[in-house]
Amino acid sequence: MTRSPALDPDAVDLCDHKPSPGRHIRTINGPIDLDEPLMTRGTVADRSSLRRPGNTPALQRRRPISARRKSVRPGLIWFVGGLIFAISFAAALRLSEPARTPTRAMTTLAGATIPDLRRLMAAVKAAGLRGTPDVKGAIDEITRLDIDHVMLKGWAADISGGAPLAVMVFVDGRNTLTMDAAGGRPEIATELGLSDAASANISFQANLVCSQGQKLIIVAVAPRDVYGHFGARLCP
Repeated sequence: MTRSPALDPDAVDLCDHKPSPGRHIRTINGPIDLDEPLMTRGTVADRSSLRRPGNTPALQRRRPISARRKSVRPGLIWFVGGLIFAISFAAALRLSEPARTPTRAMTTLAGATIPDLRRLMAAVKAAGLRGTPDVKGAIDEITRLDIDHVMLKGWAADISGGAPLAVMVFVDGRNTLTMDAAGGRPEIATELGLSDAASANISFQANLVCSQGQKLIIVAVAPRDVYGHFGARLCP
């Protein structure tokens, strides 16, 4: 029997398992076990003898680098996936906090038609709201975004109650937007002497449908059934 020439281990690229030109690696009775020595066709060897101390096989197949890398990838993938899940879950909890339930007075006022300040006085009286100088606020900006939309930005605070206010916007008499003040304004909080809890939710910002020249009536209502308004304005 003619003995096959020994293969040069350096001639095999273990990363992609492609044989070098002129060399052919074949499996014997099934797939190659990467932990076992590779035997070429025509060579008969006792596997037990290859394992005895002092016996070094003609060609010992090394574990490919790609295989070693794959062994650590599952743990890394699980770690990264768990971290992403934890961050997403925390963000979802914050974003999915239930909206504050409106009071009966807020609901009544939202259903009223308020095209001007005279009708506003009648509507707040019917809703059981009372005006107070403790409700402070300002409209910082009304900016045209496109032909139909504007951006409204401002702040409102109840210096006695401390709870976030509901900001209600009426466009040509109809309530088109109600939002809670939900953001900090440190400079305003310092000026008003608000507590940390009260200062955390005094700013508001939203986009709404409002064509140029339409009239805006904006009202801030506190859960303790007091209110303040920002006067009558026109959409730019």
